[in-house]
Amino acid sequence: LGDIAADPRLTALFDLDGDGIADLLGCPENWVCADEVDQLLAELDGRPIEQVKGNYETHVQQALRRVEARRPVLLYAWTPTATVKRLVPGEEVLWLDSSPAGAPNRAFLEQGACTTAGCRMGFVPNDIRVAANSEFLANNPAAAVLFEVVEIPAEDIQAQNLAMLQGAGSAADLSSQAGAWLGERRGLALDWLRQARRAAQDR
Repeated sequence: LGDIAADPRLTALFDLDGDGIADLLGCPENWVCADEVDQLLAELDGRPIEQVKGNYETHVQQALRRVEARRPVLLYAWTPTATVKRLVPGEEVLWLDSSPAGAPNRAFLEQGACTTAGCRMGFVPNDIRVAANSEFLANNPAAAVLFEVVEIPAEDIQAQNLAMLQGAGSAADLSSQAGAWLGERRGLALDWLRQARRAAQDR
């Protein structure tokens, strides 16, 4: 990111409206990530990259069109999300190291998926966890164990998000998707259930 900001030739590549400033297709004004991206860009000390705030799906579609036309574009993204199933890091796109020029890298991604070997993403990694009432957990040890042992890979979440985006988002669709996912992992699911039942019996 710092290299793009420091080099007028690179800045020009990502200038979508011809105002001399590189455009990063970002988040809607009322999303938390809009503020996060602004803070990230503020590290560049006023250098010419700005966030374009607006409808995120519109931004994704614009990025898709530019990538299909083999034209450069900067798009804010996160994972897990359907976006990285449509624009695959390491294939159509790369994660961009967010460091100002000369700043140390802080995180590592799959080799070949980022612009640098050690890729500073600019954000603290998030995790998806179950939140449950403590009294419920105390009274339902089997559920408590399930909440601890069940793991769903980010790639599977992204694939399901893409299916919803493509119209398969009804309650029946979600039930079918969950059933298919469990069916493909029957042995793993049975092991989760065995652990949960053992916790209920040991109570």
